[in-house]
Amino acid sequence: MDRDDAWDAMPRLREALAGVLARLTRPGSASEYALEPGREERDLAVLAELEAVWLSGLSLLGEAYGPRAVERELNHELFIPIQAELARAGALRSRMLQERYGTGPDAAARAATELGWDIGKARRALAAGDEYRQWVRDGAAHARDRIAVRRPPGETGLPDVLAATVMTAACAYEDVVPGRPSPLPLPDELARWYVFVQGLGACVAVAVEDAYTPDGSPRDYMRVAPVAMVVQAGWTVRDGVIFSPLPYAEYPDGIEYDEEAVRASGGTPLPDESP
Repeated sequence: MDRDDAWDAMPRLREALAGVLARLTRPGSASEYALEPGREERDLAVLAELEAVWLSGLSLLGEAYGPRAVERELNHELFIPIQAELARAGALRSRMLQERYGTGPDAAARAATELGWDIGKARRALAAGDEYRQWVRDGAAHARDRIAVRRPPGETGLPDVLAATVMTAACAYEDVVPGRPSPLPLPDELARWYVFVQGLGACVAVAVEDAYTPDGSPRDYMRVAPVAMVVQAGWTVRDGVIFSPLPYAEYPDGIEYDEEAVRASGGTPLPDESP
């Protein structure tokens, strides 16, 4: 386990520690804590070790991008999913209440009386379903405004939505320059996935062999690479996607670019900041 990436290890650790996490989720109803005084301290010590594994996965991210990147990752991986689960639970309760008490003007009063709630709590609970659905719709509209959808310039043989999904994942962190031609000749297979990126020059959207997993998300393994690097490293086409054995650094989560290949592709390598 100590040789695994922390993020990859977390699902297995959570599964192995399911009993501990279940007790920590509902400590007030855990019979083990009633039967074994001090058991909670052992569970908390296990949790501290689990937190250390999680934080080890964040430390390199912090070194590369700073504390704001760590906070964004925690928010994305932990807080947003938990808040969404709470909102979905509220929507389910809202539906249950509406089916029992209706949606009329006296629904909240009836619910409050039967459940022993104050009227404000009953109103909020009844409204939670509509609020959750509006939150989803607002989020979808925000995604359409914020996320730049990229499409391959050529016919890939993939369904349009899948091809756009793969290309968008590859370009997710890049400053794309639309309409800029490649200064290098492109084989037909590479031309289908061509994109010009500020700084990197003429690039190809590729699946990186070292990062690819069959059940992974394209965001995990799709990247852009300078054309000259792909031509030099070689490539294969699998399921319509370009695969290339390019050097991949897990942190900062991307391809290790060759400066000469970047220049040959019409890009501008970053200055060397080493002392």
